[in-house]
Amino acid sequence: MTKRIAIIAESKDISKFIKKIDAQTIVIGWNEDVCQELKKRKINYKSLKEVYHYDHNLGIRWIKELGKKTSRKNNNLISTFEFKETSLWWWMEYWLYESYAYYDSFKQVTKVFHIIYNLLIKEKPEEVIYITDGKLIDKTIKIIADKLNIKTREIRSNFELVQFKTIKIIKINLIKIFFNIRFIIRKRLWKILNIDSNVKRPNQNKIPLLIINWSSFRDEDCIKPIIEEIDKNKYDVYALDIASNTFLEWSLFTKKRKENVLKHLLLENYIKKSELAQVKNFKFQWDILRKDNYFKELFEINDINIWSLVEPQLSAYFNVRLKDHLIHLIAIDNIIKKIKPKYVITPAETSEFDKSLFLACQKASIPVIAVQHGVINNDLRCMHDVGEVSLDKIKPNYCPIPTITAVYGQSDKDFLIKKGHYPEDSIVITGNQRYDFLPKKTEEYNKAEVLKKFGLHPSKRVILFITCPFSSEIDIQILTEEIIREVSSLENVQLIIKVHPVENENNYIDMVKNTKNTIKVIKKADMFELLFVSDISITTYSNSAIESMIMNKPLIVMNLTGTDYPQDYSKEGAAIKITKNGLLKEKIKELLYDEKSKEELLRKAKQYLDKNLYKVDGKASERIVNIVNKLN
Repeated sequence: MTKRIAIIAESKDISKFIKKIDAQTIVIGWNEDVCQELKKRKINYKSLKEVYHYDHNLGIRWIKELGKKTSRKNNNLISTFEFKETSLWWWMEYWLYESYAYYDSFKQVTKVFHIIYNLLIKEKPEEVIYITDGKLIDKTIKIIADKLNIKTREIRSNFELVQFKTIKIIKINLIKIFFNIRFIIRKRLWKILNIDSNVKRPNQNKIPLLIINWSSFRDEDCIKPIIEEIDKNKYDVYALDIASNTFLEWSLFTKKRKENVLKHLLLENYIKKSELAQVKNFKFQWDILRKDNYFKELFEINDINIWSLVEPQLSAYFNVRLKDHLIHLIAIDNIIKKIKPKYVITPAETSEFDKSLFLACQKASIPVIAVQHGVINNDLRCMHDVGEVSLDKIKPNYCPIPTITAVYGQSDKDFLIKKGHYPEDSIVITGNQRYDFLPKKTEEYNKAEVLKKFGLHPSKRVILFITCPFSSEIDIQILTEEIIREVSSLENVQLIIKVHPVENENNYIDMVKNTKNTIKVIKKADMFELLFVSDISITTYSNSAIESMIMNKPLIVMNLTGTDYPQDYSKEGAAIKITKNGLLKEKIKELLYDEKSKEELLRKAKQYLDKNLYKVDGKASERIVNIVNKLN
């Protein structure tokens, strides 16, 4: 009897498998959505997570080693893409690994490869059944099965195959157009608004200081406290505007026009068309490389060549993203030479742009202070092997890093030293300046007024559920329905569902219909106001969990589907974790009415904050600016 497995990646495809599988076929549900549908249809299956748990370190290690691998022509990727005393690989590495906007990222490729490879090794099937729709999973199955001499039975999906390829081509061209149009529009608007009219008037009595000012409201919140703390009488402050993911935030543009304290610069104004000739040179180089069999041999996992899986993402880099990276490298070099700042501050510890900034500053011997922008746990941008970074030398095999990195807390410093191999004395703990407003703001809150504002009952306890947008739809539905069910069974309790800014609140409104207790679905609100009136907060992996701890609120994190979330706040006891249905109600009751349990949880949460956030005392910005002052 032939042992076979059927790998079903999407629930909509289940009906296509029905006639192809029998009682002896092992059906593998790729995700929770598929498993739920198989369960409804009473089809025996194995969940992928039962068969194999993927370790993300495998993908990180693979791409870190990839850059150093040498082909038979004795070239590695770091030396192949040399440019301006560095290597473009340090810009490519993170983009290729993380970017989902184009084709399958290397992170996704390595994950799918390892899962399918280990699945086939463990199950040892003689035949694999799968859908051919042009997507990553079916291409990976074919490559691995052929190498392992396993027969394959393909279920053709010609329409979806053509549709998928067509959408990809359209998408990549639209993204390419977007980048080109954004470059032109930002330059035109800047000229129309005449924002940099005061740039040509340097103040000889002040110290020139360049600060990077990303053009989005989210980043404005990050940089604004620092700008306010800088002594304008001492420093001649230049603010360099860098494009965020959108064309522009109009109100920020107009604000810069009216503002006379800072000298605003636009990155796109500091590069000439002739300087972008390098784009064509690299594209030409890439056209040669992609046909080179010696080059292709670098892309292997477990002695299986995966060139066909990674080539689309690599080609997308040279066709789309390369131009932006070269603009960053050339323009910031020109800016540094023109305004000659004595110091530079950037509110990002190592974005793709910031690598260009670090390189330009290091070449000009200008100290650059990078301020932690977000969670850096397992962030590839901050992870380096021994000998991969240097503050003393500029060479292609060294990835540019900041002179000083200001981090939130001790755990971030430990990460950069152990996983990033940063020099220990280049890291300073300052706390998170985004919360500098909080001590004063919380003094202004009035509980009765906030409850009334959101239509909440003054005598009922408040449970706050903070949603996350990056789970699958089935994850969101399972989690939300369970929270609604459990909270609704409690007396004198009301629920707030705080919807993430990128989500549609109507999806949650539909789920709360016909419920007994008061349930408010809120999208636009001050998170700290909501936390202020809450008794308990619930989330999955949102960064708002940190804010819950800051506000001294007991935290529950939930994962009912076994999804591999990027953050688990329960590991150090800072949160209670729930992984099964039917347990939430009892944990809520325990935290509401058992003072000892509540105080123990809050104690551990405070320990977590001390380690990860240092102090929330309104002085993080002051500590960051003092780093610059002490360099004088």
